Amino acid sequence: MSSFILWNVSFDKKKKELSFFATAIKWLYINQGTEEMIAEMLGDLGLDGVDFDKWTIDHFITDYLSDDPLSHDWKDVWLHTWSIKVHLTESIQLEMKTTHLVRTLARDDNDFDSGLVYFPTKCVLIADFYDSESLVKAKKILAKVKLLREDKANLDIFYSQFPQISEYLLKLLEKEYLEQEIIYETIPEDLLIYERGGQPLQLILTVGTFDEEFFARDAKLAGLISDLVHELGGTTMWHELDEKLCEIKGNQLRGDNQSVQMQM
Repeated sequence: MSSFILWNVSFDKKKKELSFFATAIKWLYINQGTEEMIAEMLGDLGLDGVDFDKWTIDHFITDYLSDDPLSHDWKDVWLHTWSIKVHLTESIQLEMKTTHLVRTLARDDNDFDSGLVYFPTKCVLIADFYDSESLVKAKKILAKVKLLREDKANLDIFYSQFPQISEYLLKLLEKEYLEQEIIYETIPEDLLIYERGGQPLQLILTVGTFDEEFFARDAKLAGLISDLVHELGGTTMWHELDEKLCEIKGNQLRGDNQSVQMQM
């Protein structure tokens, strides 16, 4: 049985850095990784025999690949995932669809009983968009989310600047940030926005660093930010992206066929 699902593969030619995510199946874990594990993962990605000299591994939790996003058990929704960056000793040509998933049997040492504590950990949303214009607009709006918890007057300012966003959703976000301060007795972190090379229509959103209780309580803050991404024309779920891209491709093929028929 597979150990991890590998996805979101990207290659930075300048750094000669291959990066991808590995999501656990059946609660397996990755500690620091081993040379054998990395080599096997690269082989499964179609890069068998490619030399590398170092790697880094960073843990987070995301709902991007969840098969059951409506489950009442948070462990079915929020999946342990690792960001793996591998420095290659040579440049490569990477041809892989954004939605491509690769299952691997590769495993780290002591992946069942590692004794590692994974909480608190980062809660991450993967936000995909279908055109660059939507991504640029979303990035601008998401960067201002932090204003909602700095001053109540900012809610009106935010809505006046971006009237296309539901005022009700903005109020829920403002309320949830306040509740985070009450529940956890700490000021929530700012929403961090990161763009990966090789993924021009994707934003990596780090909602914050949380204990297990946050996820057990339905990770409401993350859910609201996900709702905001959807209002901005994007998605935070792999299956939605895959379905939409298939729909777009189907429409393009039908359009091409109609053009050919008209020319005949």
